[in-house]
Amino acid sequence: MRAFKVPQASRAARGSPLSRVLPVDADRSIAGLLPVSQQQLEGDQDYVVLVTKQGLVKRTPLSAYRDMTSRGKIAIRLNEGDAVGWAALCTLGDSLVVATAKGMLLKYDVDAVRETARATMGVKALKLRDDDELATARVVAPDKDHVLVLTAAGYGKRVDVEAVRARSRATMGVQAIKFKKEGDVLVDVRGVADDDEVLVVTSGGTIARVAANTIAAQSRTAKGVSVQKSTAKDPCVGISLV
Repeated sequence: MRAFKVPQASRAARGSPLSRVLPVDADRSIAGLLPVSQQQLEGDQDYVVLVTKQGLVKRTPLSAYRDMTSRGKIAIRLNEGDAVGWAALCTLGDSLVVATAKGMLLKYDVDAVRETARATMGVKALKLRDDDELATARVVAPDKDHVLVLTAAGYGKRVDVEAVRARSRATMGVQAIKFKKEGDVLVDVRGVADDDEVLVVTSGGTIARVAANTIAAQSRTAKGVSVQKSTAKDPCVGISLV
């Protein structure tokens, strides 16, 4: 849909029911929101990357969604019980970073995921331990020199991209953070540069704006520093880059 058709509201407003804006019924929920320009849709440089909750990934040209109707189009074939968890735009030369709740992180080039048509299944994104689950999947552009890691308890750190060497797709990756609090989990990662700012979001709707370069740069095995106060009832859930 066109951006100007999204109802505008104040920061503290509840917003409009999704069914008034998009043809989404009670059996579906939003997994990703991708702002795109007409120039991107008409070009051949951009791709849509989808990652499922069960750890499958696929890459499709953005141009495959050019002639879209209000009813939408099939973007991926799913196994029974699976669902799309994350969606992102990328270009060749970007890296895909997938991270698990237990703090494992795997990075590889997006072209390691073979280009496929819309109505196809994905391939294995990473290898998961039995007691772990996929927490997030993000695209990191070449101009980002650190990976920002955030936990549910509000701890975070920047890790040098060079310290997270690219590995083969469908492997286990490396430890990206150790946890200060028992029961804490990794919730999000983002590629950041020194002049970026991030919005740290909690499940209760609180947003804190933080300059990326004020968050400590640490090793992969460090436990991070407090980035945002959170509680078990209002944990941190994600990071947005601004």
